[in-house]
Amino acid sequence: MASVYIKLDYASLEKPFCLAVRDHDLGGVDWGWICRLDFENARLLASETNIPWWMDEPDWDAYFKRIARMEAERDIREAQKRLSALDDAP
Repeated sequence: MASVYIKLDYASLEKPFCLAVRDHDLGGVDWGWICRLDFENARLLASETNIPWWMDEPDWDAYFKRIARMEAERDIREAQKRLSALDDAP
């Protein structure tokens, strides 16, 4: 029997949620991914439909803290690339 969930997945900074299909039967459990979602669309789907969160609604304080850290790490990587380009310039 297949079920659809909204699942938090930090694989993408811009779209850290995914709409996932969990298909379970006697042979085991298979996961499929329908699409990735940003914060606003994930919250909208959860509040306006019967699609549940996987393993309960996320801890929003922890979520925003992790997203802020991921953004800071991205900024550091971009700054390091700019510095390298400036060092390589004549």
